[in-house]
Amino acid sequence: MGEIGTEAVCDSRNGKFTIGLGERKIFENQADIWLTTKEAADYLRISPKCLLNLTSNGKVPYFKFGRRNRFLLSNLNKILLAQPRGISYGS
Repeated sequence: MGEIGTEAVCDSRNGKFTIGLGERKIFENQADIWLTTKEAADYLRISPKCLLNLTSNGKVPYFKFGRRNRFLLSNLNKILLAQPRGISYGS
């Protein structure tokens, strides 16, 4: 694994999850992919302050490691996919 940067990008075409300069292979079970607050905010395309507000309000689950917050990629994906918008019903 390479050095972890600040930009999170998910590219489903090649099955890679890229965080800055480092790449992590996406597995069916994404339970082992942990993100920092900055990486999670970049992945969700929101500010870190907004993410911290969402965690304080109980909208985004997180884990504490010492004084640091960590987020599971699988939990973030569940949040993003929970309430789709703009879907047309019928044919």
